[in-house]
Formats: sequence, C-alpha cells, structure tokens
Amino acid sequence: MNLRGAIRSQVVTFLAIAFALTILVSVAWAGAEDPKGSEMSFGFFVMWAPGVAAIVTCLGFQRNLRGLGWGLGKPIYLVLAYALPLLVGLVTYAVIWSTGAGRFAWVRPFGTNTCGVVGIEDPSYAVAFPVMLTLGLVLRLLFALGEEIGWRGFLVPRLAQLLPAKAAALASGVIWAAYHLPGLLFLNYYSGSRAKSVVFFSIMAVGASVIMYWIRLRSGSLWTGAVFHASHNLAIQGIFDHFTLDAGNTDFYAGEFGLGLATAYALTAVWFWRRLDLLPPVRPWRVSEM
Repeated sequence: MNLRGAIRSQVVTFLAIAFALTILVSVAWAGAEDPKGSEMSFGFFVMWAPGVAAIVTCLGFQRNLRGLGWGLGKPIYLVLAYALPLLVGLVTYAVIWSTGAGRFAWVRPFGTNTCGVVGIEDPSYAVAFPVMLTLGLVLRLLFALGEEIGWRGFLVPRLAQLLPAKAAALASGVIWAAYHLPGLLFLNYYSGSRAKSVVFFSIMAVGASVIMYWIRLRSGSLWTGAVFHASHNLAIQGIFDHFTLDAGNTDFYAGEFGLGLATAYALTAVWFWRRLDLLPPVRPWRVSEM
C-alpha cells in the first residue's frame, strides 16, 4: 500500500470508530433516567470518543502513537490558542451587550460551584477571575484533550497530506461540526430552535477549525488545539454567558448556538484562511509509520 493509501485507510478507520463511539454514547445518554443530571459523565465520554479512536487507530496501523503532535511547540502558539477565544468572546459579547441584544449584569462572581473546588467561598471578582482563568482552564482541558487528540492531533495532519490546505481545513471543520450533530439533534445541546442552533453552531465550528488548523500545523502541537478548545469553553460557558441576561431574543445572538459567535469566528477565520497555503508541508514520517 502506498503512503496516501495508508493514510486514507487510517482516516477512514478513525472516523468510523469516532462516530460509532459518539453515537453509542449519545444514545445511552438520551436513554438515561436523568439526561441533564448525567451531562458531566456522558459529556466526558463523548468528548473522549475521538481521542480513543485516534489511539486505537494509531496502535492498529502504526503500533505506536507517533504523529499526533505530543510536543508543546513554541510557547507563542499556545499563548495565541489561549488568548484568541477569550478575545473573540469579549468582542462578540461587547457587541451583544452594547446593542441591547443581551443585557450585561454583574452577578455573583461565578458562584461556589466554580471556585469552591479550591475552598474559596463566595469569592470576590479579584479572586474569581484568576481562579477561572487558570484552574478553570485546566479543568476544561481534561475534557477538551480527548477531542483534540483526535481532531487536531490525528485528523488534521493526515488531511493535510491528502488534500490541499484549504480543502483540508474546511474538511476538518465540517467533520467536527458533524460530530456534534447527535447532541444538537437528539439531546438537550441547543438553545432556542434546533434548526437555528445547528446552523449557527456549524458555522462557528468550521470557522474555529480553520483557525485551529493553522495554529496546529504552524506549531506542530496538538496542545494548541486542546488549549484553544478549553479556552473557548471557558470564555463562553464559564464567563461571558454567565454575565449575559435575556433581553427577549438573546439566545438568537449569544452563546455557542447564536449568530454572534458564528459571525465572529467566521470573520476571524478569514485571516487564517488566506494564509493556509503558506503553511509548511507535513512530513510523512510524522503521520504514518507503517
């Protein structure tokens, strides 16, 4: 089997395992007695399905776990991966608050559920923000890492060998969006209407994927994807959604299923999209050692 054929076989196997595991866990989740109360446990298994699929595929084809980008790479790319979702979120929600699409409110600082993990009761903002931006990121990283071992660690460098850069970046985004469809269509993973949530979330996912594709291949590290993903979840779910109150139709604009983030990520992705063809080629030995 030639190199392209070997890589293609890996990708097909990986996707089959990842989507099969995701669907199985999602079906079990939907059938649970208390689906909402099971979000933490089932959500963890869903997010680790791509990581498990990548590990199984690598061991099955390569007999090793090379080619996933385990190194940290240059710190500047980790900093970029951490800062960019926070900046995108800040700009998006600043527009939402200033236009009246959502109401800003200084509420209790994140609550003891967030900061109580380190024994801080009813913390001030001066304490809550540093805790959220450090420990909050680490906790979310434990979940995001499972996805990113699969999507940015395994899939992206292999797609980069099979397709032109822009086609590979777009394909990685479409696949990542499709992976979320069981939750969007059959679970309580949406806001407002399901149709609106599917459209806006998918646009956001493709835009974010283009950005992460560029950072992943520039850095050579899957950790940039993990940090970006965790930082996004921290910024949106942990911070900005927390300070946003409904102004009548806020769910149409705010959150992961809203127009705001879909637009912001799509616009941000344009800068990276224009530079995809300038990325260095992926060396074959990094992605396939048959």
